[in-house]
Amino acid sequence: MLPRHDVCSDDPRYLKHVFRDRDELAAASDLTASVESALAASSAVIVVCTPAAAKSDWVDREITAFRSIGGNERIFAALASGSLNEAYPLALLAGVPAHHLPLAADFRKKGDGFRLALLKLVAVLAGVGLDDLIRRDARRRRHRLLLIAAVAFCAIIAAGVLIWTMLQARAGEERERTRSLASVDYALTELRDRAKGAGSLGMRDAANDVAARYLMTTATMSDDELGASAKLLLARGEDSEARGDYVAAQRQFAAALTLTSRLVAARPNDTKRIFDHGQALYWVGFISWRLGASDRAEAAFTGYAAASADLLRIEPDKPSWLFERAYAADNLGMLALRRTKNVTRAAAFFNDELATYREIQRHRPTDVTVIKAMADTDGWLGDIARLRGDYLGAAAARQSQRVRLTALLLLDPRNAELRSAMIANQLAVARIAADSGALAVAVAQFDAGRAAAATLAETDPDDVSLRRKVRVFELFKARAWLVMPPPTRPSPAVIAAAIGDCAAERARAKNTELADFCTVLAARLAAATGDRGGRDALLALLTKTASSRRDALSERWGIDFAHEIEMARTAL
Repeated sequence: MLPRHDVCSDDPRYLKHVFRDRDELAAASDLTASVESALAASSAVIVVCTPAAAKSDWVDREITAFRSIGGNERIFAALASGSLNEAYPLALLAGVPAHHLPLAADFRKKGDGFRLALLKLVAVLAGVGLDDLIRRDARRRRHRLLLIAAVAFCAIIAAGVLIWTMLQARAGEERERTRSLASVDYALTELRDRAKGAGSLGMRDAANDVAARYLMTTATMSDDELGASAKLLLARGEDSEARGDYVAAQRQFAAALTLTSRLVAARPNDTKRIFDHGQALYWVGFISWRLGASDRAEAAFTGYAAASADLLRIEPDKPSWLFERAYAADNLGMLALRRTKNVTRAAAFFNDELATYREIQRHRPTDVTVIKAMADTDGWLGDIARLRGDYLGAAAARQSQRVRLTALLLLDPRNAELRSAMIANQLAVARIAADSGALAVAVAQFDAGRAAAATLAETDPDDVSLRRKVRVFELFKARAWLVMPPPTRPSPAVIAAAIGDCAAERARAKNTELADFCTVLAARLAAATGDRGGRDALLALLTKTASSRRDALSERWGIDFAHEIEMARTAL
């Protein structure tokens, strides 16, 4: 069935009966008569071109027979394997000059690929324009994805309702209370992980609500229930951060840390309590860093590293605690890079992290979590190499990251977190090209990355971070244009359009980094057009924001604002 058009049309809805000689002539007593009868009843013939077909007398006879009944204009080639010269049957080439092989829908991977080749055939058979059919097919695929997401969302809600019903029915028994706590844990881990993979903050909220309904009905909480409450607070704080509500996130993380501090003080050698406390310390450090409080972030991350060391001291052979040690190194490496641009210290942390993952991988060679974590570390090492001016090393690290992410996406192609990581990889690769002087290449890569980010952002309108990724591609493209020599760059109007409205950017909540980047690029554009006063006025806006920051690189995209401001000041 063909995809529907947006409006009524005379396009066929179905391609009618398709005759295949292998299926329908296997039991024929007179093979030649059956073939001729089938060809006479056919409106078109599709020749599947392979080296074997090229050698088949029967294929040649069928093509010749169809031509003999006037069907020469309705013979279509479908190249399935082999080269053009070795796959076409001789009868198909009859009357065609040797240097001009017939066009074919190329089903090979190195050709059109299966889907595009199939659409080419369907378009010509149905008398529909290929561009129109591709758009309609893409629309139908989007509708199917939306249906799948809706079904997944309903499944999560149904699971949540089921868990809630179970908790309500058995809340009075201690044995069932323990089981209910396991269900809460399931909602805050398995269900949330699925929601993250689907890229939906709404689905994550639904999972949180499943846990909250049980915890709110508990009058007097046990230590385990306090631990579950802390976990719920961390989950809600993580979602608040994704929405850009850093104040709410900070409040939720701080409340969780209060609970875990109390629990770990009561049982200092309980690894579960230590682990939960480490998670709270991590999120407090993370949101402190997001809010520009680097000193508090470092204190919390250092506490998280101490918690991971305690876990390994108590259970030195447990791979899960090796993960915690690696994550602690990642946090401290990030701070070393962002706060002071100390690439040597940062590289030491990240290399230690990578070595820890390799140690885990010896026990878990196919562990998806390890591969994903190693991809993230590749990214940090790529940033360090780029800052050092080692563009070949930076490109190699980012290629290693891309290989790992591609392998993971093959296993889970709809995973929104992995797709987001791949988009971050695209941004990093384009920045390497720009910093190395390959500006035209960088501009094309920024455009491609922006398109991918926009597609992903459509899947979850609530996720502010995805929309900001779209915007940052536009700003880095404008920056690449400004670095180009004046004769080769677009007009100031085109660059200004890419930079956009910096005042509107600054009006958005928790958007200082993008607003500052927008402003400094607008200042560089003003300088490039000879508007010294405009440049100075724009740079003056930054004295209360970017120029007064203590961190050498910005918190999310690692922008060196001191360097950017200097470039704007010296551009005239």
